[in-house]
Amino acid sequence: MAYQKLNGLVKTIKELQQYNTDSVIGITGSEGTGKSTLTLQFLRRLLYDYRADSDMRFNLERNVAYTANEVDKKLRAAPDGTGLNIDEAGRLFYMRDAMTRLTREGIKLFQQIRFRRLAIFLNIPPFFSLDKEIRNKRIWLWIHVVEKGHALYFLRDENVFAPDPWHAKKNMDLIERYYKGPKSGLDALINGYKNTVNFIDEFEFPRLPSDIEERYSAISHERKLAPDEPVSITNREKLWRDRARKAGWLLQAAGYERKDLQDFWGVSATVLSDMMVRTPEFPRVACWPGKPEIADVIVPWRKDEEIKSDV
Repeated sequence: MAYQKLNGLVKTIKELQQYNTDSVIGITGSEGTGKSTLTLQFLRRLLYDYRADSDMRFNLERNVAYTANEVDKKLRAAPDGTGLNIDEAGRLFYMRDAMTRLTREGIKLFQQIRFRRLAIFLNIPPFFSLDKEIRNKRIWLWIHVVEKGHALYFLRDENVFAPDPWHAKKNMDLIERYYKGPKSGLDALINGYKNTVNFIDEFEFPRLPSDIEERYSAISHERKLAPDEPVSITNREKLWRDRARKAGWLLQAAGYERKDLQDFWGVSATVLSDMMVRTPEFPRVACWPGKPEIADVIVPWRKDEEIKSDV
């Protein structure tokens, strides 16, 4: 039978849904390897039995959240026992050291819907950049796409004494026995993955039918380039007032020491440095026009994008 292992995973997810709980699956892989293709293949198979029901069957509008701002609405609207692909999951569930309002509300929402029997697929960047609560407590199955049509999957360790159920440090040591860097090649890397503690199996998956693939690409491109809803002046001022109060590290240009900023945020020196590296404007400063009470000096951190996504 074609794609027997893929269909076996679908069957396992369906069985879990019968126990009145959701099923959160992480999907990772380099750009262009087929993460979205795999996720949509899962959803098409999971919802195949509902193909005669217009409210339940697979639908690219209903079963895919193309931006972080769509997640809340589509998760709440999803019929019980169906599923959702979250394309922007990395941005939504980024680790808490850089948590936004969307992240906090996304995690809260995950707690509220856990008995809706939803299969939730998170298309994410590096797995360990995910928020720890989501990564260690909600995701039970991690699928990594190594190349087009080829994926490996790993299961979370349920040992309550394991401080990290994904054994990142131990698995890295095991992988390095086989993979010494890019010169080792993909086969060596895959071999290393297969010798990790959490590895279960590998499987193949097909391309999407051309009509679905074309439609998905068109919707995804259109949705991600579309302007967000306008932010009211009241919300904009409230957002910046809140940010100025919380983001003490932004004021380093006004004389703060790095240690002060670490203490203020409660983050390590490494995380603080990462935040600064990801801030292309740092440490250029700008005054908020006519609003000195909001912040005397601020460092714009992808200002327009953050305002739109946080409100």
